[in-house]
Amino acid sequence: MKSSQLKRLIKESVREVIQEELKEILLEALKSPKQPIYESPQPPINPPFVPGDNPNFTPPSTSLPKQNLREVYSNILEDTQKEMNTNGYSGDFNPTPGMDTVNGQLPGGSVNLSQISALLG
Repeated sequence: MKSSQLKRLIKESVREVIQEELKEILLEALKSPKQPIYESPQPPINPPFVPGDNPNFTPPSTSLPKQNLREVYSNILEDTQKEMNTNGYSGDFNPTPGMDTVNGQLPGGSVNLSQISALLG
Protein backbone atom coordinates (compact mmCIF):
# COMPACT_ATOMS: atom_id res chain seq x y z
CA MET A 1 0.00 0.00 0.00
CA LYS A 2 1.35 3.37 -0.99
CA SER A 3 1.65 6.20 1.51
CA SER A 4 -0.78 8.35 -0.52
CA GLN A 5 -3.43 5.60 -0.32
CA LEU A 6 -2.88 5.23 3.43
CA LYS A 7 -3.12 8.99 3.85
CA ARG A 8 -6.40 9.09 1.90
CA LEU A 9 -7.86 6.25 4.01
CA ILE A 10 -6.91 8.01 7.25
CA LYS A 11 -8.46 11.29 6.05
CA GLU A 12 -11.70 9.57 5.11
CA SER A 13 -11.97 7.71 8.41
CA VAL A 14 -11.21 10.84 10.42
CA ARG A 15 -13.82 12.76 8.42
CA GLU A 16 -16.43 10.07 9.10
CA VAL A 17 -15.69 9.99 12.83
CA ILE A 18 -15.91 13.77 13.10
CA GLN A 19 -19.20 13.87 11.20
CA GLU A 20 -20.70 11.21 13.49
CA GLU A 21 -19.56 13.07 16.60
CA LEU A 22 -20.94 16.37 15.31
CA LYS A 23 -24.29 14.72 14.57
CA GLU A 24 -24.45 13.37 18.13
CA ILE A 25 -23.50 16.74 19.63
CA LEU A 26 -26.12 18.57 17.56
CA LEU A 27 -28.83 16.04 18.43
CA GLU A 28 -28.02 16.37 22.15
CA ALA A 29 -28.17 20.15 21.88
CA LEU A 30 -31.57 19.99 20.17
CA LYS A 31 -33.06 17.44 22.57
CA SER A 32 -31.88 19.05 25.81
CA PRO A 33 -34.33 21.43 27.51
CA LYS A 34 -33.41 25.03 26.98
CA GLN A 35 -33.66 27.71 29.58
CA PRO A 36 -34.80 31.04 28.21
CA ILE A 37 -32.28 33.85 28.38
CA TYR A 38 -33.66 37.11 29.71
CA GLU A 39 -31.73 40.31 29.30
CA SER A 40 -32.41 43.22 31.59
CA PRO A 41 -31.20 46.65 30.55
CA GLN A 42 -28.58 48.18 32.83
CA PRO A 43 -28.70 51.87 33.65
CA PRO A 44 -25.70 53.82 32.35
CA ILE A 45 -22.93 54.40 34.85
CA ASN A 46 -22.58 58.08 33.99
CA PRO A 47 -25.84 59.42 32.66
CA PRO A 48 -25.44 61.90 29.83
CA PHE A 49 -25.38 65.57 30.77
CA VAL A 50 -28.59 67.42 30.12
CA PRO A 51 -28.12 71.22 30.13
CA GLY A 52 -31.39 71.80 31.99
CA ASP A 53 -30.36 69.68 35.00
CA ASN A 54 -28.29 72.36 36.70
CA PRO A 55 -28.97 75.97 35.68
CA ASN A 56 -25.76 77.21 37.41
CA PHE A 57 -23.51 74.86 35.47
CA THR A 58 -21.45 76.30 32.66
CA PRO A 59 -19.43 73.87 30.56
CA PRO A 60 -15.66 74.45 30.64
CA SER A 61 -14.14 76.33 27.76
CA THR A 62 -12.24 74.02 25.47
CA SER A 63 -10.24 76.70 23.71
CA LEU A 64 -7.70 78.81 25.54
CA PRO A 65 -5.83 81.74 24.08
CA LYS A 66 -2.28 80.80 23.09
CA GLN A 67 -0.77 82.97 25.81
CA ASN A 68 -2.80 81.23 28.53
CA LEU A 69 -1.93 77.85 27.07
CA ARG A 70 1.76 78.71 27.14
CA GLU A 71 1.49 79.82 30.76
CA VAL A 72 -0.26 76.59 31.72
CA TYR A 73 2.43 74.45 30.06
CA SER A 74 5.17 76.62 31.52
CA ASN A 75 3.76 76.16 35.03
CA ILE A 76 3.53 72.41 34.53
CA LEU A 77 7.14 72.23 33.37
CA GLU A 78 8.36 74.39 36.25
CA ASP A 79 6.57 72.21 38.79
CA THR A 80 8.05 69.11 37.21
CA GLN A 81 11.51 70.63 37.20
CA LYS A 82 11.22 71.54 40.89
CA GLU A 83 10.09 68.07 41.91
CA MET A 84 12.22 65.88 39.66
CA ASN A 85 15.81 66.52 40.70
CA THR A 86 18.51 64.89 42.77
CA ASN A 87 18.62 67.38 45.63
CA GLY A 88 17.65 64.74 48.19
CA TYR A 89 20.19 62.25 46.86
CA SER A 90 23.14 61.70 49.15
CA GLY A 91 24.78 58.74 47.42
CA ASP A 92 28.23 58.47 45.97
CA PHE A 93 27.92 58.12 42.23
CA ASN A 94 31.24 58.26 40.45
CA PRO A 95 30.88 57.80 36.71
CA THR A 96 33.71 55.95 35.03
CA PRO A 97 35.42 57.99 32.31
CA GLY A 98 35.24 56.52 28.85
CA MET A 99 31.71 55.09 29.11
CA ASP A 100 29.95 54.82 25.78
CA THR A 101 26.28 55.06 26.71
CA VAL A 102 25.27 55.84 23.12
CA ASN A 103 26.34 52.42 21.89
CA GLY A 104 25.10 50.63 25.00
CA GLN A 105 28.44 49.94 26.65
CA LEU A 106 28.11 50.57 30.36
CA PRO A 107 30.70 49.82 33.01
CA GLY A 108 30.41 46.70 35.10
CA GLY A 109 29.22 46.84 38.65
CA SER A 110 26.03 47.12 40.60
CA VAL A 111 23.88 49.81 42.15
CA ASN A 112 23.20 49.68 45.85
CA LEU A 113 19.51 49.54 46.82
CA SER A 114 20.04 52.44 49.20
CA GLN A 115 21.08 54.58 46.22
CA ILE A 116 17.87 53.71 44.39
CA SER A 117 15.70 54.37 47.44
CA ALA A 118 17.45 57.71 47.98
CA LEU A 119 16.55 58.73 44.43
CA LEU A 120 12.94 57.61 44.79
CA GLY A 121 12.46 59.16 48.23
